[in-house]
Amino acid sequence: QGNSKMGLDHINLRHFEYTVVQDVSKFSGEIGAKQLKNMIQNSLYDQSSIITRQGTSIVVETNVG
Repeated sequence: QGNSKMGLDHINLRHFEYTVVQDVSKFSGEIGAKQLKNMIQNSLYDQSSIITRQGTSIVVETNVG
């Protein structure tokens, strides 16, 4: 359970290339906060995105290239 800020914090702490977390997908250093927000927003409307529920979370999977 959380909000959009918590979601962005999660991505920032785990999924940017400078983090030390291993065995997770990572965004390259070319992706900034504004680009990330746009990608998230666009994925919600992308017909190829897979949206599932895992416990209390909603998971949106999309291919961003």
